[in-house]
Amino acid sequence: MLLIASAFLKEAAPFIHHLCLKKEEPQSSLCPEKPVYTNEKITLIITGMGKKAMEKALISSMEKRAFSFYLNIGYAGHPLHLPGKAFFAQKISQENASSFYPHIFPFMQRLSSSDLISVDKMEKKFSKDALYDMEGYAFFSTLIEKRIPLEAIASFKVVSDGPNHPFQKTSLWMEKAASELIPLVERLAEKTQRIGDAPDFLIYLPKSLHFTTYQKERAKKLFHLAQSLGEEKVFTKVTKTNAQAFLETVEHMIEQKALDYA
Repeated sequence: MLLIASAFLKEAAPFIHHLCLKKEEPQSSLCPEKPVYTNEKITLIITGMGKKAMEKALISSMEKRAFSFYLNIGYAGHPLHLPGKAFFAQKISQENASSFYPHIFPFMQRLSSSDLISVDKMEKKFSKDALYDMEGYAFFSTLIEKRIPLEAIASFKVVSDGPNHPFQKTSLWMEKAASELIPLVERLAEKTQRIGDAPDFLIYLPKSLHFTTYQKERAKKLFHLAQSLGEEKVFTKVTKTNAQAFLETVEHMIEQKALDYA
């Protein structure tokens, strides 16, 4: 199942409507203190504003339900682009912290990409050519701390404000971007239904080869990428005499498959 996390209902409203998500009853909800909307493939949670709210909502959700992919959808400021412009966050950073570089699936490449900088309060200076938000970094860091692979995390941001466009809590800008984003969300939901946390990938590793713990983690990440392309069988087409060579060949084959899908 795909988990979508948005700070405000106004950000999520177009997706709730177009994806036919139904609100969960509080007594049986994934997160009783937060609005949650679901269908058979997607769960969407309204986290509230700020890093702490995002962290708390994610942890609560993960304790009660298993997800195969995590997507942050929300507004962000930008110094140059007009409200309504949609982006894939290609680099997520905040001051005095390591950056995250999420995997870009081939079908996402039609979307413009930009760096995302998370700040403690709404940005006013916009000193860099980048997106600015308050929850993006917390979204990634919380999931990474919970050992979710970076290949299973992404963020779509829509410009809502800038130096000449003050922020407004409205769904207008998300509605403007919805026609571009909703097909990607639907594709992602379909693709990631095949991605799970169960160690199914182990059955694809040759029993004649010895894989270290690090190599198994690398194999798991490659398997997730292969699953997203529907190309798990690449693992069965490689014959090598050592684990390192096996993984390098598999990675090359997946990269070639990804180019075919682009």
